[in-house]
Amino acid sequence: MKTLHIGEVIQNRRKELKLTQAEVCEGICEPMTLSRIENGKQSPSYNRIKAILQRLDLPDDRYTALLDEDEYKLEDLKREATARVGLFYTTSTQNYGSKQREEALAAVQALEEFAGEDHLTRQFAMGLRVTLGKPDGPYSLEEKLALLTEAIRITRPKFDLDEISSLQYSKEEMALIIRIANAYSLAGEKRKVLDIYGQLVKYTRKHDWNQPQYADYLVLILTNYARELGIDKRYEEALETAQLGWDTAIKYSDYRCLGALLSILANSYAHLGDKEKSKDFYYQAFYIHKALGNWDSIGHLRNDARDNLGIELGQ
Repeated sequence: MKTLHIGEVIQNRRKELKLTQAEVCEGICEPMTLSRIENGKQSPSYNRIKAILQRLDLPDDRYTALLDEDEYKLEDLKREATARVGLFYTTSTQNYGSKQREEALAAVQALEEFAGEDHLTRQFAMGLRVTLGKPDGPYSLEEKLALLTEAIRITRPKFDLDEISSLQYSKEEMALIIRIANAYSLAGEKRKVLDIYGQLVKYTRKHDWNQPQYADYLVLILTNYARELGIDKRYEEALETAQLGWDTAIKYSDYRCLGALLSILANSYAHLGDKEKSKDFYYQAFYIHKALGNWDSIGHLRNDARDNLGIELGQ
C-alpha cells in the first residue's frame, strides 16, 4: 500500500473537488503556502491544517502533528476562553457586571493577544465576543448580525447568504452561519431563516455530511430547520426533517438535540391528526428533558401538549 503524506492527501482531494489552491486556502494561508504543504516542503500548523481539511470535507481527527510550544499554548487558551464564556452564558442571570463575565473577557483578551494577527484565531475570538456582549449588556440583533458576518468574512470575504453552497466551509465557519440564522430567527425574519437552513441542508447533502466528524453539526442543522418548518406550519416537512435528525443523532450517539427533536415530532404529529403518536412523543420528550434538567423546555412542552392534545404531562 502506498503511503501518502498529508500534502498529497490535500492535493488529491482538492483536485477531485476541482478547486484551486486559492479557493481552498482563502483566509487561512497564502496559495504559495498551500503549494509548499502539498509538495511536502512545509509542515502546516495545527490551526491551518484543521481548517483546510474541514473545507475539503476530510476528517480532521486522523491528522496528528507534533505541536510546538506556541501551538499547545494557543489550544490551551482557546479551551480556557471557551469554558469561561460557556460558564457566563449558562448562568441564570448573565449579569454583565459579574465575576464570570470579567473572567471570560480576560480569557478572550489573552487569547487575542497571544494569537496576534492569526486570522483563524481572530475569527474564533470574535464569535466568543458576540456571546459575551458589550461592557454594558448584550449586543442588539443588528449588531450581532453585523459582527457574525464580519467574522465569517475574515476567512471567506466572498461569503453571501444567498449563495451559501458556492463555497466550502470549515466547522468554525459553519458555526458562524448557524449563528447568523439563529439571529435572524430571534429577529422574526422567518423567510430568511428558512432560506438559510434550507441552503445548509442542501450543503450537507452535497458534501455528504452523514459522517461521524460532522454528526454534531448535521443534527443541529436538521433540528433547527425542523423547528422553523414547524413554526411555519409546514408540518409534513418538519416531521420528515426531525425524523432524519433523530436517526442521525441515534446513529452517531449525539444526544444533545433529542429532546428538541422529540418535541418537534410530537407537535407535527398533533397537527397532522395522529394523536396517539403525538402523545407518545410528548411523553418521550418530557422524560428526556426531565433527565437533563431542561426545566424551561419542560414548561414549553407542557403548554404545547396541553394546547394540542389537552393532556397534562407528569411532574
